[in-house]
Amino acid sequence: MTEYVQKIYNTVRQRGRNIPNTMLNRYNDDLNIINKPFHLKGTCDTCVILVHGWTSTPYEMRVLGEQLNVEGFAVDAPLLSGHGTQPEHLENASWDQWVDDVEKVYKRIKKQYAKVYIGGMSVGGNLALHVAANNLDVDGLILMSTPYTLKHEKIGVSMAQVMSKFISYKKKYYPRVWNTEPSITQLISYQRYPISSAFEAHETIRQSHKILRDIVQPVFLIQPKRDHLVSSGSAENIYNRIQSKKKEIRIIEKASHNFMGNGDHAEVFDSVISFIKQN
Repeated sequence: MTEYVQKIYNTVRQRGRNIPNTMLNRYNDDLNIINKPFHLKGTCDTCVILVHGWTSTPYEMRVLGEQLNVEGFAVDAPLLSGHGTQPEHLENASWDQWVDDVEKVYKRIKKQYAKVYIGGMSVGGNLALHVAANNLDVDGLILMSTPYTLKHEKIGVSMAQVMSKFISYKKKYYPRVWNTEPSITQLISYQRYPISSAFEAHETIRQSHKILRDIVQPVFLIQPKRDHLVSSGSAENIYNRIQSKKKEIRIIEKASHNFMGNGDHAEVFDSVISFIKQN
């Protein structure tokens, strides 16, 4: 068992009382792949690239990927630089390196499939925007909990700048969203992170503002109503600034920031599938 998997295993044991048995059973079955990229072969000429969020791993996209695969789509979920090992590895990973990670996957997949979509969770959605702006032949984007701004962003950034003068790492905090279960992302993500990397994640978001006018592909935005990280107007801000003729927003009730990881909200999965089929 790798050091990363051992730490996640310990986290699961510590939080077991708060985690649904269905999630625990699935987690135990998939223990050795939670920090690995994955590729699912499809039966058609369309592939969906799924990009995980900052500090997480491709496993948070696994359930969505399997649902897409059932519909015949190929799925490719890369592991971003600095992720899936130990938090210290994030210290040397920059925001443009993460863009490059996704761009390399896109160029590889585009050689194999006629149509390629990119879906991203949280900051993974901002990375998808960057790649789509650089590659207009991307066929469409699925942006899940993707920030235009973060809640209390100015205060948060200012506090982080002050803290960084005294400490290098910060523990992650996951508030309980009303009437929702803990997400799989809470288990598989790093439980602490370098503050320097938080600035890189913020830069990913900030830099994406500059390229929204370059987005012309079909876009499906999905935003939890009670997202504890992303500002409530983020989906609308992105929607209003992109130049796509086909664009849609879906707001989800009673969902956490990382809502896709648990396989909840079956109707949202259906909407994602319909979006790809119709575009």
